[in-house]
Amino acid sequence: MLITRAATFDEIYRSFRWRLPERYNIARDVCDRHAAGPERTALIHERADGSVSRYTFLQVQRLANQCANLLGHLGLVQGDRVMIYLGQDPATAVAHVACWKAGLISVPTSLLFGTDALAYRLRDSGAKLLITDAARDHHVEPRVLTSFCRQKPSDEECHCDGNQRQHPEPHGMRRHRFIGLSR
Repeated sequence: MLITRAATFDEIYRSFRWRLPERYNIARDVCDRHAAGPERTALIHERADGSVSRYTFLQVQRLANQCANLLGHLGLVQGDRVMIYLGQDPATAVAHVACWKAGLISVPTSLLFGTDALAYRLRDSGAKLLITDAARDHHVEPRVLTSFCRQKPSDEECHCDGNQRQHPEPHGMRRHRFIGLSR
């Protein structure tokens, strides 16, 4: 038990200790450890038109691995911040898990923010990259625009070269963009 019984909050506060391993990556707990069962459902997404897509933990893991590899190829290193400016759909979850796998800090943001509010949060957070989609491109002034690396229909590893090359979109996921932010 993490919290022991005590008479006052102060007693609980003084006795509480986080028990964290020396090395820990949340992506393992939220995705990878569940991916062994190929049919284990991770996400169910219903679109505005009523169509439903289901994603297994294995699919999320593969997409997140590809995205994490691309983040590394873009030059991001452990501890860098990546702002995620996407709607509430599976791509958002994949982007967060990919950041965690790569040792990056994912910075969530609201789609309700306008251009000025987003620009402020980008500067204040110190984000080196913004992950968004084409529908939201008008909110940012990109220095570098690179297409999102998609999972190919086969299990072959993707070797994205960072240009505008597009891969087929799995299960109706939209194309996403990485926008590099220069300081």
